[in-house]
Amino acid sequence: ALRILRQERRRIEKQLYPKLWLRLLRRLTVEPIRRKHIARLQAREARRNEQTLKNALHKAGFGQVASKLQENIRQGLDRFSIPVSYHVNEKERMDFGLSFAKDQNGQYRFEGYRAALTGEDKPPESRQQNFPIQEGGVTATEAYHLLSGRALQPQSSPGEGKWLQLDF
Repeated sequence: ALRILRQERRRIEKQLYPKLWLRLLRRLTVEPIRRKHIARLQAREARRNEQTLKNALHKAGFGQVASKLQENIRQGLDRFSIPVSYHVNEKERMDFGLSFAKDQNGQYRFEGYRAALTGEDKPPESRQQNFPIQEGGVTATEAYHLLSGRALQPQSSPGEGKWLQLDF
């Protein structure tokens, strides 16, 4: 497919620039400038995408994983997950798995996270739930309260009267 595209491009180039010396001059001068411009645009778009992801992480309550996010983006993986874990109190621990994926345009998106609340009782009690990222999604703190069995009014809709509770 690439070979066919290259041949078609050469054919069009010959129609636009019928003289050989014009084609060579264009390849030597215009093409390198165009490639540099495209590289700058791609770098700017990558920085913008990274900043958007950092903002989404901060809004969801995971601002502390920005460095891990940068490492995984630099590796260029199509999909990756970042684990986050911390103790809420002496007997409960929250474990998160933040999921990221690259779309067809090469931009990464924060798909959502899996939250698990583990109690260190006898026997150990564990509850988990997947939370997709969407406008007005559930933050990490809200996920803890929901997994604890509490009902809550999301921060995204305080005046709308909406309440959430998980049905175990």
